[in-house]
Amino acid sequence: MTGNLLPWLVHGVVAATDIPLIREVKDVFGLGAIAIHAEDRLAMVASAVPAAIDLAAAFADQGRVAQIALAHHQILAEICVGVDVVPVRLGSAISGAEKARELIGEHGIRYRTSLRLVAGMVEFAVAISDGPSQPAPAARPADGRGYLKARAVLVSEVHARPQRVAATIQAVTAMLGEETVSQAERPLPRPAPSALRRHFDASCLVERARVPAFLDRCRRAPHLLSDDGLAFTVRGPWPAYSLAGEAGSLS
Repeated sequence: MTGNLLPWLVHGVVAATDIPLIREVKDVFGLGAIAIHAEDRLAMVASAVPAAIDLAAAFADQGRVAQIALAHHQILAEICVGVDVVPVRLGSAISGAEKARELIGEHGIRYRTSLRLVAGMVEFAVAISDGPSQPAPAARPADGRGYLKARAVLVSEVHARPQRVAATIQAVTAMLGEETVSQAERPLPRPAPSALRRHFDASCLVERARVPAFLDRCRRAPHLLSDDGLAFTVRGPWPAYSLAGEAGSLS
């Protein structure tokens, strides 16, 4: 347990019994290990803010915020590999151990409920999009009939591809679904003129014990999608955000 007098940037809440498993995780600011305050069988995980850093000024700097955000989520990702964690929204800062004690006392029931929900679960982000185009060399038709035939093939492909892509994506997501507790699709962005179109974007909730089997299926996905010129990406594991939700601002 850390009794640091510096302000803390909070990352999440875990069960106190899991403290030995996360004690060596590095903090955001390079001071060493994360700060941990245990109270009433819960533990608040945070990074002590160096005295030289003005946190308000840091969060007003877009580049600095991006660095802190990346480190914040990397800490949560490292913790969630072996420990259930309720994430706290980026930017939640508290004055130290006394405030941590107060918050655990005030929100302990909510933290325990969320920890029960995420028990044994992690989350992956899965996306399927158009891959980089591979233009085929265009053959010069010998006559008008050859031109019309090539044109008919092109038109047929344009009309047939959406149905074929939809069927392929359905097959791939069904395969991944065999190793997931649930899939929650996110709204697809409106494609920009110069951007590759995204066809599928979802959070996959996976039991921690099933992660190797889930990743094995992810490794098969690119081969299944390649004939339709589709690219597959998977990111994670992350904390089970879709179940726990972020605890919100604590300041």
